[in-house]
Amino acid sequence: MSVEAVAQIKVKSDPESIQTAAEQFLTKTDAARQDLIRLVMEGHLRGIIGQLTVEEIVKQPEMVGDQVRSTCATELSKMGLEVVSFTIKEVRDQNDYIVNMGRPDVARIKARCDIAAAESDRDTAIRRAVAMRESAVAKAQADQERVLAETLSLTKQAEAQRDLDIKKAEYLELTKRQQAQADKAYEIQANVMQQAGDG
Repeated sequence: MSVEAVAQIKVKSDPESIQTAAEQFLTKTDAARQDLIRLVMEGHLRGIIGQLTVEEIVKQPEMVGDQVRSTCATELSKMGLEVVSFTIKEVRDQNDYIVNMGRPDVARIKARCDIAAAESDRDTAIRRAVAMRESAVAKAQADQERVLAETLSLTKQAEAQRDLDIKKAEYLELTKRQQAQADKAYEIQANVMQQAGDG
């Protein structure tokens, strides 16, 4: 496993630390100073990382940084230096352990998403079926009411036609009776006149 980190180091502000740093580093080149500080930081970082699990290093980089700062503080202080900041930039491994470490979480999240999508599809299908059933019930009720209204209308029409036919028949019968009475009265009158003419 390889861990890349960035550290900012500075000379402490008190006169004793400034003098100590001057004694330690003024005679060295920039490269030599950086190498010395890097060795101290890398040594402490290796020591801390060796005690932690990969999961702790990857998931809690701030905790690793805090431990490095606190363990380096004494040794750097002896050189008149202090850590301003320490950040883990990247954690890599050659066996893809870190990549594979997240796969169960990814699979779990994907499974939850798939389940949520299936539940959403199910709920949509249920709502669609309920809406279709309600629509079918409403249409059946409307059809039933229409048929009932048509039947009622046809019944009223038949009753009106029957009543009309009855009135026509009554009128026709009345007319025939009156015609028969008129014919009988005419016959009687004709007989009376004939008898009067004979007599």
